[in-house]
Amino acid sequence: YRDLKTADNNVFIKFPIFIPAKATEKVESILGIFDGVIADNPGIFYLGKKLGKLTVAGWTLNIANTKNPLLKTADQVIVSAELNYGELKKFKGLTVYAYGRIPLMYLNHCPRKVSGISCKDCSTVKTIVYRDEKGEYPIRKKTVANYCQHELLNSEITDIIGKIEGMNLYYDFCDCNYNQIEKILGERTEGLNGGNYNRLHLSRGVE
Repeated sequence: YRDLKTADNNVFIKFPIFIPAKATEKVESILGIFDGVIADNPGIFYLGKKLGKLTVAGWTLNIANTKNPLLKTADQVIVSAELNYGELKKFKGLTVYAYGRIPLMYLNHCPRKVSGISCKDCSTVKTIVYRDEKGEYPIRKKTVANYCQHELLNSEITDIIGKIEGMNLYYDFCDCNYNQIEKILGERTEGLNGGNYNRLHLSRGVE
């Protein structure tokens, strides 16, 4: 936090989507350090409000219509990732998931143990993937208060940068290093975002 914070920015934290009750006190103490929280579940959202923090309603809260009460109570909203062009126009000024590997599933079992990796050896194995006929699905691990949660990520990278106007863009660079981030942003600045990318539901939507 200290390395990122300046007088001109706010630093947010994003917790795992599921927090066990025993970790609530620890989560509250961690959240107290930051300016705000990107909330993927209602409990974290209201904890942020309770602590007087800036609150961003995450895309996992699936905000897909203009009557959602979170539109009035959140400081910012990342709308549902299932909306198409026409549906997104109703949410101008809000935020859309623009780049990254969207989680397809949240795992409360440990896929590393299933793969034969013990807890003591976990840190030595940086990445594991599930595979099927459609591709490889990386698994991202998050840990809070000694609780591990795993996210099964999309086999394709979502990239709708330059495809949406009038909205803020959310970039998920959790699996990228500094050089990769610099390269991605440089390419998008130059309009280079072709390739095998997932365009979400831009042409289909939720209807």
